[in-house]
Amino acid sequence: MVKEKDTVSLHYTGYDRKDKVFDTTVGEGPIEVPLGMGYMIPGIEDALIGMNEGDKKTLTLEPEEAYGLIDNDLIIQVDRSSLPSGLEIKRGVTVMSENEDGSELPLTIKSVRGETVTLDANHPMAGERVKFDIQLIKIH
Repeated sequence: MVKEKDTVSLHYTGYDRKDKVFDTTVGEGPIEVPLGMGYMIPGIEDALIGMNEGDKKTLTLEPEEAYGLIDNDLIIQVDRSSLPSGLEIKRGVTVMSENEDGSELPLTIKSVRGETVTLDANHPMAGERVKFDIQLIKIH
């Protein structure tokens, strides 16, 4: 049975509010995750506690249990000229930026108005209720 600090292998499939798959491990190998380290969204970590190998669950998670609420501080406006040349500047395109620690940060173009481009660093599913099918494969 899974306990709070265990490392587990699992499969998951995430669905948006229209039941469209937005992420899955099915068809690839299961992922291995140490619990309690923040690598998985809280709702999945909580659901794994008490499961046994082979168990399956379907979860419906509110934004706070999944990818969080939309943080308006992560939405910025920049001048079009500050974006990389050759980049297709249209709604939905992802631009990679660099955090202060050197890690990559994906920014999604939310809107383009003249020379002003609105970029969003929130997770694309932030603010959304999501559904997940999970299957515990192994407790390590």
